[in-house]
Amino acid sequence: MLIEILKELASKNCNIVILGDGEEKYQVKIKEIAQKSSNIHFEFAYNEALSHRIYASADFLLMPSLFEPCGLSQMIAMSYGALPIVHKVGGLKDSVQNYKRFNPQSKKGYGILFEKPHADAFLKSIKEALALFGRKKDYNILIKHNMLCDFSWSKSSELYKKLYKKLLRK
Repeated sequence: MLIEILKELASKNCNIVILGDGEEKYQVKIKEIAQKSSNIHFEFAYNEALSHRIYASADFLLMPSLFEPCGLSQMIAMSYGALPIVHKVGGLKDSVQNYKRFNPQSKKGYGILFEKPHADAFLKSIKEALALFGRKKDYNILIKHNMLCDFSWSKSSELYKKLYKKLLRK
């Protein structure tokens, strides 16, 4: 999906950093587009230190996964203040709520989700994100909320502990 929309994204007033590992056919296509675009940078590698610097400087995280059993990247991005733009699948839909339903009392993270795994839906969600970014007050409220979310195991382990005790009683 990203490759299909990358040329159009290059024409937007934004910078795109792509860090990752994957099949050679994809990296060749992305590299070709990046070399022709001054606002796209591509690093084909696994580099944890660099990934944290990217999270820390990003406004958004693009995660158009077709399959994502858990997903940590969106939670890491939220803790750094990057709003996730994700395909509504697996662990992504479990950890990212639609920002249009924002509830400041919620302990869940918010972002932009797209339902259909198509380039058009992905591009539409990115355009929506850019419009949200233009509404700084709304954008900043979401970012601050997400940075306070607790995605640690301490919270989850307490829930598992309660469930386990409940099952033992039965």
